[in-house]
Amino acid sequence: MSWAIEMAKAPITELTIRTWSPTRNGDPCIAMIAGLPMVFYGKTPMQAYRAANEWRQAESAKEARKAQNTATRLAAAKAARAAKNAQADA
Repeated sequence: MSWAIEMAKAPITELTIRTWSPTRNGDPCIAMIAGLPMVFYGKTPMQAYRAANEWRQAESAKEARKAQNTATRLAAAKAARAAKNAQADA
């Protein structure tokens, strides 16, 4: 599956994290989230994976907060419109 299709269909928390280990001692291990341009580093593959996963969870939380704020603003606007219409009808 290409990364573009994977990104279009799945939320960020479900995108695959891939890790690579260096062939030379002393080089960092890296992790990348499928289709995203960020590279995460760690001394071990698990540290690199954890860094990528923590970033992914933080981004998911940001998106959830943004969606919640949008829903709250829409509800407030709808209530204000209803109150204005009620005043106009009275």
